[in-house]
Amino acid sequence: MTVGASSYGRRPFLKRLAALGVGAPATWLAACGDAPAPPAASATASGPDGTAVASAGDYAAFLTATEFVPGANRFPFVILAASGSELRGATAQVRFFTGDGPNVIPKFEAAARYREVASATPHTHADGVVHPHVDARGLYVVEAAPFDTPGTWLAEVRATTAGGAALQVNGAAFTVAAQTAAPAVRSAAPRSRHATRLDVTDLAALCTRTPPCAMHDLSVAQALAAGQPSAITFSTPAFCASRMCGPVLDVIVEVWSRHRAAVNFVHIEPWDLTLARGQGRLAPTPVTREWALPTEPWVFLVGADGRVAARFEGLVAADEIESALQPLLAQ
Repeated sequence: MTVGASSYGRRPFLKRLAALGVGAPATWLAACGDAPAPPAASATASGPDGTAVASAGDYAAFLTATEFVPGANRFPFVILAASGSELRGATAQVRFFTGDGPNVIPKFEAAARYREVASATPHTHADGVVHPHVDARGLYVVEAAPFDTPGTWLAEVRATTAGGAALQVNGAAFTVAAQTAAPAVRSAAPRSRHATRLDVTDLAALCTRTPPCAMHDLSVAQALAAGQPSAITFSTPAFCASRMCGPVLDVIVEVWSRHRAAVNFVHIEPWDLTLARGQGRLAPTPVTREWALPTEPWVFLVGADGRVAARFEGLVAADEIESALQPLLAQ
């Protein structure tokens, strides 16, 4: 499947926010420059199943992934206040429904675990010295949501803050597709060929992180041919529309520092950097098209057999990557 540039960036995320009746949250979607206005509050008097709940338009659930299919799915989201700030460290329970309008059917309920993600953003001071500033942010994850049928689904979130306050969070509508666009778990990973550090004089040609990461020694094809697990990351800290690429790449660099001897790490910028830097236009590279990625960022863990063992769309925490890597390291 070939994916064009119009499928990327803000649109999938903005559509989900539009369904909630809120604007783009500054924390997650602001590109370089002025941040958009924070979402306006709304209110609801009942859940999708008709159960009466307290009016609570001050919080909304915002999905950080777009691809869900029948079977066990990682279901990640953030909870945002009307001000645009994140609700962190709460206990969250998610009720899932199928259908639309009055024809909603309760399906199942699952706990969502809060995971913190820390990233180091370089900041240049007046004296020219660059210091990394650690930014902590987090997300809630239902680890194996068992969606049993394609179609329209609804998620209703109930959260309890660390202080014990119960919140009814405006929920999210999403689609469970019949099949994935990006490589599915257990499918063969594309053996992509692309430039590595040996093909350039400056790593900045391959990586927009500051400083560039050290995951450009191998192409995907070379990594998969080496006979050991691989971690393939598609992210662009400089040109990311979702504001999740920088934190995700920082997470992968952290995991790389512990497992680089046993795992082949490959970082790929999803956009053509020549066009992005020269014309301000975001066009997917041939490798991005080959992997049919509908959004960015993505992380794929591939076993020594060349098959996808785990995949993570959007924001992901280091402990999620570690947990998925352990079975591959034990093989």
